[in-house]
Amino acid sequence: MRMRGRVGGQILGLLVGLVVLGLTSDRSALASACHADAVLTAQAALSDECIQGKQLIISQVIDLIRAHQDGCRQDRDCILVETRIPCQDGCRMAVLRSRRQAFRRALNAYAESVCPTTSTECGIEGRCPEVSRATCMRSTCQPDIPGLR
Repeated sequence: MRMRGRVGGQILGLLVGLVVLGLTSDRSALASACHADAVLTAQAALSDECIQGKQLIISQVIDLIRAHQDGCRQDRDCILVETRIPCQDGCRMAVLRSRRQAFRRALNAYAESVCPTTSTECGIEGRCPEVSRATCMRSTCQPDIPGLR
């Protein structure tokens, strides 16, 4: 939304400047500029919608992880898994070793249901922390991130 307002405001400012300076009295030029503003606003709205869709995907993948990480007693009860799906990158996370296959099936089913209709026009990327092992903390499997323990 911020992008839409900034782009629209820049074009509106340009139009006002042109009219005030008397550089355009041609209505077709004004119409073209207004059309460009509408196109940029539509593109920004689609981008906002795309990003919101990706945020929803990430949130739902996190919910899948949480559903498969509780109940450990010791570190060896946990294992690292990839959370990347075809339509969204993901970082390695930890789940219960005994629930790994169930997590993988749930993640694959989710990807099959959401990715075919997910836009590829945007993406949310981040730098994943270095994770070498899974650990059990307060009965919940967590990735062991150096410096956070």
